[in-house]
Amino acid sequence: EYLAVVRSLRKVHPSLRGPGDLTEALAKQFKVTRQQADLSPRTVAGNIDNLSIVWGKWFRDELGILKTNVWDAVEVPK
Repeated sequence: EYLAVVRSLRKVHPSLRGPGDLTEALAKQFKVTRQQADLSPRTVAGNIDNLSIVWGKWFRDELGILKTNVWDAVEVPK
């Protein structure tokens, strides 16, 4: 599931070359783009939650390549 949601992120932002290229603004734009694709709020919230896990647990905590998790700034739809 994580791989699928990362693929979705890459479709929305194909110019990203690594996790450090993702800004809060781009993360928020991902949410807007997914909502405009008529996905349910639950699906978009799940996408954001899964990406937050990847960015927080793996890229920040485990690998130490990021200092922050940009997904923390994105409010999940309700």
